[in-house]
Order: sequence, then C-alpha cells, then structure tokens
Amino acid sequence: MDLVKHLRKIDLFQRLSDENLWELASIAEDRRVEAGTHLTRQADIGAMFFIIDEGEARVDRIDEDGRQRPVGMIRAGESFGVTSLFLGEPRDATITAVTPMHLWTIKRADFSRLISRNIQFRRQLAVPPEIRERLRAPRYPWLEPGEVVVTHSRRHWIVFARSIFSGSVLFAIVLGIVLALGASFELAAASWLAMTAGSLYALYFVWHWVNWRNDYFAVTTMRLTHRERVTFIYETRHEIPLGRVQNITINRGPVGKALGYGDLTIETAAQLKLLFSRIPYPDETVNLIWDQIRRMQATQRAIQRQRMRETLAQELGMEGELGDPSPEVKGPEDAAPVVDVVPPDAPEVSPGRLAQALMWLGELDLIPQMRLERPDGTIIWRKHWVMLIRHITAPLIAATMFILMTMLSLVGFPIYLMELTPYYTPILLGLSMICLGWLWWDLIDWGNDQYILTEDRIIDIEKKPLAISEQRREASLGVI
Repeated sequence: MDLVKHLRKIDLFQRLSDENLWELASIAEDRRVEAGTHLTRQADIGAMFFIIDEGEARVDRIDEDGRQRPVGMIRAGESFGVTSLFLGEPRDATITAVTPMHLWTIKRADFSRLISRNIQFRRQLAVPPEIRERLRAPRYPWLEPGEVVVTHSRRHWIVFARSIFSGSVLFAIVLGIVLALGASFELAAASWLAMTAGSLYALYFVWHWVNWRNDYFAVTTMRLTHRERVTFIYETRHEIPLGRVQNITINRGPVGKALGYGDLTIETAAQLKLLFSRIPYPDETVNLIWDQIRRMQATQRAIQRQRMRETLAQELGMEGELGDPSPEVKGPEDAAPVVDVVPPDAPEVSPGRLAQALMWLGELDLIPQMRLERPDGTIIWRKHWVMLIRHITAPLIAATMFILMTMLSLVGFPIYLMELTPYYTPILLGLSMICLGWLWWDLIDWGNDQYILTEDRIIDIEKKPLAISEQRREASLGVI
C-alpha cells in the first residue's frame, strides 16, 4: 500500500512497527481535490494531518501587519500538520492546491482514540521535543476551550533557597547543641531534642517547598497568567490578555546574570504594570511571549480578511466565488479561532481556611484585624498575614526550642553541661527571654504598620515598636 510507504518516511512514525503502521493507515481518509481548493486556512483550528501523494500546494501567510505573502510550496511525498495531531491550535498559514491533488488525511479525533487504546503505538511515536514539552504542561481548570499552555515555569530555585535559609541556620545551631548533649551521654534527652528539632524543621521545609511549588507563571495562546498561593491562607491570579501587552522589561542583578534569572515587568496599553519576579531564563521567555503575540496578531488579521471577503461576497452576490471551506472545517466549533475567546481581566482572589480563621480572631479582638472599616467610611489595612508568618517563624522556633531546653534543665538534663557550668539554666532562660522579646517585636512591628483610606486621601504609616521611629506618607486621591 502506497500510504504505508509514505508513513514509514515520516519522522513521527518512523519507529512504528509494521502492525502499527497498518493500523494507522486504516484510519486515514483517501482524498482527491481540484486546483484552487483550500487544504487549510490560516486561523482555522488545525484538526488534520496531511500526506501528499500527487500534486502541489502553495503556502501563504498573513503576517501581524496584515500583509499576505507566499512562503513556500508543498509537493508530492511531503506531509504537514504534526502539531494538529496533538494540539488544537489555529493554523499559521493557508495552504491551497495549485494542481489537482491526491492525498490522505488523518483526523486528530481518530488519532487520539488510536493512541489511547494502543499503548505500544504511543510509545513508538517520535514526538518532537517542543510538542512533547507542551503536552506535559498542566491542564489548568481556568483554561478556555481551545486555549493551550505554551510554557509555564516557577520562580527560580534561589527563591526557595532564600526562604529556608534562616530556618536552616537555626536548625544547624540546634543540631550542634544536640550533638553536645550526645557527647555527654545524655542519649535520651539528645534523642528527644533531635526528634523534636527534626520534626519542626521538616514541617518548616515542606511548608516553604509547597509554597514555592504553588506559584507559577504561564504563557498561553491567549494570555499571561501569574498565580501566587500560600497554603491555607490565600490564592491570587493575575492575568493580562496578550493583545494588551505593550512593553516587557527585564531587570537582572549580578546574581541573576550568574544563575540565569530575572524580573519581568509587563506593561499594558492602559499603563498597568505587573511584576513577575525571579523568572528563570527571562530572555527566552520574553522571546516566546513576543512570538506568541505576533502569532495572535497574524491570526486576527487573517480572521478580519476572511470576514471582509465573506461580507463583500454576500453584498455582491458572489458567495460561490469564495470556494469550498477547507476539509478541516466541519462545524462552528472546528472553525472558531482561539482569539475570539476573551479571558477575564480581573484577578481571582479566594481566602484560605487559615485566613478565614485569622479574620475571625481579629473580629473577636484577640489579634489586630487585617482589614477594619470604620463607620465614617475610613478603611484600615495591615500587611497580609503571610508577612507576619514569615517574620515570626524564626523567633517562634528559637523561643520554643530554648524554652524546652530550659524545662529539661530544671529536671536535671543534661547532667554534663549542668556540671560544667552552674549558669547553664540561667543562660537558657536568658536566651528564651531574648527570643520571646524578638517575637514580641515582630508582632508589634507588624501591627503598627497601617494603610488608611479616607474619603479624600490615602495614608501609609510605618511605625517601629516603643515609638523608636515613625514614617507617615499621604497622598490626595485626586492626584492618584
């Protein structure tokens, strides 16, 4: 069969066994088309793979400026549409038969059913790396029909390393103390402290690891999305439609240049700025964003030209001059371009269970409220609870450890250190008081900082505990 010979020459199928090649050939459709037939149209959703047996076709492309130009020819023995077998994206070009053609087509729906029921077939496919990477991208629940994730990434690993640095140093200090206890043959106390310290550090490590994994930056065929999530506290997602991106700036320091990360500042036509901090490979990400924007703009231009042609043909009574639609178009869902779907502009914010519990404690006046609205319309905000947790983690762990060690010393553990110096317990008690003071300082410092919104102005207050210093900045709402 000629089709099997053609399939064997295609890179995607070159590793298939004879049995799988024949099974693939069984789902292909044999077609003959006349000159002038559109095999594909730019902006239509790709849904077929084409194998050319006889004839030639011209490839035309409309660029982001709306100019149409020929970019190549497709001849007998060639094929196209590998991406359409795996991803439902708009076509980048219009392909038109210039001679009568004999070809075969494979529909994406039939191909998907084949690889889902034949595991061996799926494993033997030589999927291009760029398509494989996009297939591995998460299927986010907020994706619109026809929207595909082009790339996604998390913040650079240095962000995670910085978040656990202080806790890791504290754990190393505690571990040194535990080793000293072990040297004094107080194995029971040393083992108990080691288990306690290890458990606390494991929770601390997992907390920051999960929070680092929760944040991501994604580029889709429609938008840029940045999600930040703190487990049990809050989740927020900011989005910018690709069509509104006006400028992208990369900021990198010496460390960022050495480790390969940077900050991306995205500016829109409405002068809105969004910062995506510490993104790995920022240059490649920016190039990919601009490429995707150009593709989207070219797709929009192609849609506009096609609609103008259809409108003119209807007004002039020349509908038949438009020719038949491409064989891919079977209905409105197949023909609908991705760019016709407009994503929401507003970020989605949902408080977690811990945030709700903290709000409830604030309403009971047990802790300062994060948001307070007065009867006169004045609204007072404090920094988010996550900022408080980040600051009090180290002093809270240190105070807990020194208090536990003080309690052990009161019952005679460890004997070696207590015999070495009579001031062992007072030293531990002093360190406990210092850590408690450190904890109190961070709590009061967080509670003192406020953002106040009145009817005519906005106020930013930063105040240190014990009235050491205070900064107050105000601005009139009329000039913001």
